[in-house]
Amino acid sequence: MQRLMAEPKKENLPQLRMGYLHPVPPLTPTWPAGYQLRSFQPGDEASWAALLNANGELGEWNPERVAGVMAGGLVRQFFAVAPTGELAACAGVHEVDLDGTEYWEIGWVAAHPAHRGSGLGGLVTGAATAYALTLAKRPIMLRTDDFRLPAIKVYLRLGFTPLLDHPSYPERWRLLAARLGPGYLETPGRRPA
Repeated sequence: MQRLMAEPKKENLPQLRMGYLHPVPPLTPTWPAGYQLRSFQPGDEASWAALLNANGELGEWNPERVAGVMAGGLVRQFFAVAPTGELAACAGVHEVDLDGTEYWEIGWVAAHPAHRGSGLGGLVTGAATAYALTLAKRPIMLRTDDFRLPAIKVYLRLGFTPLLDHPSYPERWRLLAARLGPGYLETPGRRPA
């Protein structure tokens, strides 16, 4: 059930992990005018791959790789759709088993560069998290990379908390705290202004 990793990691370190520890869905802002939320529909494979490629942070994608993600534990995929009909952002809920614990993973979160700054990444991540809360009770988590600072800020604003279950995590989060700026990691789950 575990999803495919985006790219090999430097020094063989695992991706950072964050947990959503709240019993209620995250607070999200209003959708930008003309954008809509929808779930995956048959025929979205090529557009989804194009969105992930345009994002540029999650490796190389094609419809076959998307099909592999769908077959590998995907429960539901959400898209922000632009007024033009283009897929502008995505996030999914995946069923994963890590070290004998079953999780709902919020994964493959991406926004198209032409739509960045609209809050769409947070909106689709919030929708996926809210959906995961309606499923059988399991921990909700996501994985991310140290270099994805804008995404990490979004996850923290939504109420995700750094998990420290690997020996490398405390130092990596300490370094990230300095790069993120004041307010982001001082209080877990706090939504900075």
